[in-house]
Amino acid sequence: MQRTDTTSTVRMWALEGGTLTFDGALLVLGGTGRHVIPVPTFLIQHRRGLVLFDTGLSPEAAGDVKSFYGPMAERVEMAFSDHQRVDRNLASLGFSTDDVTHVVLSHCHYDHTGGLHLFKEAKIFVGEGEMAEALAPNSPFYRGSYRLRDFDQTGDFDWNPLTEDHDIFADGSVRVLRTPGHTRGI
Repeated sequence: MQRTDTTSTVRMWALEGGTLTFDGALLVLGGTGRHVIPVPTFLIQHRRGLVLFDTGLSPEAAGDVKSFYGPMAERVEMAFSDHQRVDRNLASLGFSTDDVTHVVLSHCHYDHTGGLHLFKEAKIFVGEGEMAEALAPNSPFYRGSYRLRDFDQTGDFDWNPLTEDHDIFADGSVRVLRTPGHTRGI
């Protein structure tokens, strides 16, 4: 039996990253009305590194999402201010983007990968098949959920595709669980 060392995780923060407002029909079959969805990121401080879960919207879009995201911001109402940028959230806690040692992407939709380019020194974890789907979506419906430019500067990043659950620090304290379903990638 694997020993779980829960004292290794020092702290965790939910970071505010703006909101998206959707028509209910885009979220659920038969859905109605407007729904406001938060775009959080999460930071975990472990004695052996900082883990960022998702990177949110692109920091360059803060304050002017329509000119940055263009047609994407026309389909979905985005609210994203300067203080909600992932780099500013980290700075408010006393960290920089260079302090982040691991980034876990739940999936590759644009509201999860916008700040990815800021973490060039981190190990990046993503479900196997997710990148292929993000770079070449199989349908127009899915194409609208990915922003290829989020990956332009990441070719030489330390990508780690996962096919199963993964224990980041091998101590049971920070585990990535495989939960396919929201996207076509796995």
